[in-house]
Amino acid sequence: IHFYKRQIFMMEEAAAELDTKFQETERRLDTVAWKVDQLVKVDTEGGESLSAAKLLQNLQEVKKDFSTVVKEVEQLKTDQQTAMAAILQEFQTAMGTAEQLKGRLDLPQE
Repeated sequence: IHFYKRQIFMMEEAAAELDTKFQETERRLDTVAWKVDQLVKVDTEGGESLSAAKLLQNLQEVKKDFSTVVKEVEQLKTDQQTAMAAILQEFQTAMGTAEQLKGRLDLPQE
C-alpha cells in the first residue's frame, strides 16, 4: 500500500508541476496579447503616433515573445504526454498487481 501512496503522490506532483507550467505559459501568452494590443493601438489623443521604426521594433519583440510561447507550449505538450504515459504505466502496474493479489486470494482452501 505504501508503494501505491508513493506512486499517487508522484503523479500528483507531476500534475501540479504541469499545472504550474500551464499557468506560466498562459501568463506569457496574455503578455504577448497585451503587447499586440499596444502595438496596434495608436494613441492619437496627444497628437502622437508611433514611428515606423518603433512599430517595427515592437513587432519584432512581439514576434520573439510569441515564438518563445510557442516553444513553451510545445514543451508542455511533450511534458504532458510523458506524464500521461507514466501515469498510464503506473495504473497498468497497479492493476496487474491487484490481479495477482486477487489470484492469490482466490486460491482454493485445503
